[in-house]
Amino acid sequence: MSLTQRKVLFVLVAAAAGFISGLLVPLVFGVRGAILGGALAIGALFLHPRPGDGTRPPRNLAATLGLSLAVAAAAFAAICLWQLLVPHILRQTDFDVTGLPPAASALTTWSYAATLLLFYRERQAGRRRAWAWFAAAPLLGTALRAWGFHELAAVPYIFIQGALPFTALWLLAALLADPAWTRKRRSRYGLRSP
Repeated sequence: MSLTQRKVLFVLVAAAAGFISGLLVPLVFGVRGAILGGALAIGALFLHPRPGDGTRPPRNLAATLGLSLAVAAAAFAAICLWQLLVPHILRQTDFDVTGLPPAASALTTWSYAATLLLFYRERQAGRRRAWAWFAAAPLLGTALRAWGFHELAAVPYIFIQGALPFTALWLLAALLADPAWTRKRRSRYGLRSP
């Protein structure tokens, strides 16, 4: 499998993982998870070391946060487009799924992009603090969604049914398909470690 094929596989597996995390309401949460999961994988590709002899140092904090804003904006736009194309999805579910206000939804999307891309960057650099960013992803995502809904009682549901499965499945997607996840894979594809 070529490097390009492996990168495409990573994006597809991450999108599938996001979709699976939202299977409770697939046309709402499944599609949103797929869009965000795929967008995060594309963002992670920008943090890969370059192939060949040159190495790329880990991007600095500002660059990674800028990348996370771009990823979140693209994912949020795609989610909004999906909701415009299929506006009846919220009315045809078995659950009373109310829409998260746009500002809270955009902020939640960015929280996942920022924390998971910072996790990815720190992990690529071999830093232990990477796992703190990974742990922050579902916690911050849960807190922002609960804040958006103005419903503190929803925290356990949001965390167990959405935030934790999304982050865990995205990590599994990276573990299974990311061409730069391990040293062995980086070496196989000629990606130099930072």
